[in-house]
Amino acid sequence: MSTPEDEHVRLQQVRRSALGSRLRQLRAARNLSQEALARRAGMDRSFYSNIETGAVSPRVDRLWDIAAALHVPITELFRDAP
Repeated sequence: MSTPEDEHVRLQQVRRSALGSRLRQLRAARNLSQEALARRAGMDRSFYSNIETGAVSPRVDRLWDIAAALHVPITELFRDAP
């Protein structure tokens, strides 16, 4: 039986995964490599990669940087999010 804490952790993982998938989709639609997008967003490629894979949960200011690098409103990063 799962606890409320277990469910919270599971939901965080689902959300990070959904964000990563959406970022991959937006990046691919613009034919950008992770390196190119990370450079545009002012961050290290390995950190950006960790966002796409759901290994880290980025701060909001980093999401603003990514949205700007993709030329989309920040809300576009969360389209169809759980």
